[in-house]
Amino acid sequence: MLLGLYGSAETLRHVGVAASFAQSVRRELLETLRPLIVPLAGHPWEQGFLVEGSRMGRMKGAAARWVPEMGLDWLPVSATLVCEVSYDHLDGDRFRHPARFRRFRPDRDARSCTFEQFEIARPHVLLGSA
Repeated sequence: MLLGLYGSAETLRHVGVAASFAQSVRRELLETLRPLIVPLAGHPWEQGFLVEGSRMGRMKGAAARWVPEMGLDWLPVSATLVCEVSYDHLDGDRFRHPARFRRFRPDRDARSCTFEQFEIARPHVLLGSA
């Protein structure tokens, strides 16, 4: 699951992933996320999600921008669902390792999930997913 937080200018920025779900949890997640799948056109990450580049170079799934010959290895979903994750370390404004999914937070608005949370709520943070 790709995770994002809203930064300056209300831009949804990719901050990491939540991974390593049990097969039964994967099925539940798919059922939850399936109705939220949207076309890439118009999605906040339509042009890629590392627009400022990466210190580590171009990594799979972390393109500076999408090009026709580069297939997506993810499904864009509406950036409206909020999830709570826990994490070990930050590397700047990204999780160094995959975050651990804790739960969805239907009581939160996705736009309320910002980088300021890192200063307030370490090592747990609420994230919009995409």
